[in-house]
Amino acid sequence: MPEQDPLRARFAAYRGDLTDRIDGPGPDAARRTLRRRRRAAVATGAVAVALVVAPIAAVAALRDAPPPAPPGGAPPAPPPAGPGAC
Repeated sequence: MPEQDPLRARFAAYRGDLTDRIDGPGPDAARRTLRRRRRAAVATGAVAVALVVAPIAAVAALRDAPPPAPPGGAPPAPPPAGPGAC
């Protein structure tokens, strides 16, 4: 039954009439859109790289760092106590 729809021809004519009246965005708008998409892709890539590299660099820096000294200095070790001690 959809082939016998009386509005189908009217909608087809309306669609054809509208496409004749609507102009495309033009090359300048297309260039702007493309630039915006490229910038967004580059920014997304940079953020992704930063999120991957930052933790790796932090772990590497912390692994190579000397252990922190205790606050106020460590007390001297007591001399060994045993049978030959003074």
